[in-house]
Amino acid sequence: MAAPSYYYFFIGPAVAAVFILVLNALAIVFSSSVKDLVVTGMMKKEELERRIPASRYERKEGKGEEECSVCLSAFLDGQSVRRLLDCNHLYHASCIDRWLMSHANCPICRADVLFSVTAKRAISCVV
Repeated sequence: MAAPSYYYFFIGPAVAAVFILVLNALAIVFSSSVKDLVVTGMMKKEELERRIPASRYERKEGKGEEECSVCLSAFLDGQSVRRLLDCNHLYHASCIDRWLMSHANCPICRADVLFSVTAKRAISCVV
């Protein structure tokens, strides 16, 4: 006895959906950086340093006193700081490192830091 014609109409999309789910699962399992960013929502210290490099703070003349929004203390000349890529907010490197180990966004504006970092990396790989 042959299967009714509508049977194939329902089975086709279901098989395609399962296939896509399996491919996505394999991509997450076998890609450590994607696994760290997507599954856990956190970034390792080495990955953070590579994607958002730290620099030394230098006070600019005429600019008001800046402070880190995480620890609420002023920046001093020579301190290690990180500037987030999309929103341009500045933080002490140690403060924002601890924040980004458990959060995926900027503490001030809630911009998605991990997405912007991975998107900029993907664009630079294509160009």
